[in-house]
Amino acid sequence: MSADDTSYEALRQKVAEVSVEVAFRRHLGSQGLLVTTEPPQPFSDPERHDAVLGGRRFDLRTALIRDRKRIEAMQRAPDGLREEWALIPAADVLAPERPDQDVFVFAFLTGLVTRSASELKRALGASQPCALLHCMPDAWKAPRTWRSMDPLTVSCRSPIRELEIHGQNEGRQHLSRTTALPPEREVKLESGLFAVSALQIQAPTRTAVRVRSAVHARPHIVMPRDWENIWVYGMEISIAGYLTRKEFRSRARPLRRSPRSQTRLRPRTTYLAVPVGQLEPVAGLLQAARSWQASGR
Repeated sequence: MSADDTSYEALRQKVAEVSVEVAFRRHLGSQGLLVTTEPPQPFSDPERHDAVLGGRRFDLRTALIRDRKRIEAMQRAPDGLREEWALIPAADVLAPERPDQDVFVFAFLTGLVTRSASELKRALGASQPCALLHCMPDAWKAPRTWRSMDPLTVSCRSPIRELEIHGQNEGRQHLSRTTALPPEREVKLESGLFAVSALQIQAPTRTAVRVRSAVHARPHIVMPRDWENIWVYGMEISIAGYLTRKEFRSRARPLRRSPRSQTRLRPRTTYLAVPVGQLEPVAGLLQAARSWQASGR
């Protein structure tokens, strides 16, 4: 989890992407297709490993739709996805080092989120799970001087069964550490963290969590109201279609405003977009994948 990924919207988007990736790989496996994994391409997400089939890299693109009215409209009209857009940052499409034969696969995940304390309370009252995160300030998640945060000391007046600390190690790779917090006791950790990006708990706490580091003169205090639930409820996944990189480039047009139903676009980023109705159907992708696997190209 890098510093750029610790807004709550970015974290919800990652939940959607991981969920779709797992489901898509399982679907390919159920069709008897052998999927391998390759390291990330240059200038891409260092924690992302693409699926490869028949020598072609599958670049899975996921849009999260969490607007209740839009979800209900899509449920009433199954072909409602045709009104959506398949979006990719222009830099990802036009990168010269990426082969034209690579495949973009477009998925939509619909699901609801809790937007207030009262909505979270209702979800918990219905025995629904939650994932409560607190994003750390810049001095912790992107420190100017890259040095160990250890020892880390965390405490809370109320017991916490499991506190997960997300961050980066010396090599700037994602690292998580988990600990239990007994009531009114400090827990000291040799974590190996050089940056702390977020804290996570699985149930609300009524008292503050304090985090101390040898690097910072003052502790960081997380009040009960400072946690955000990033769980996405009632997730449904639709694979909308696919295009090769070359096909997408030839059909796309610039789009600078985010579709109202989808997650907001990155600021100061030009996107290329193709209407979902112009994508090639998933059935054709599976047939083509079998051919690529058989020929090895």
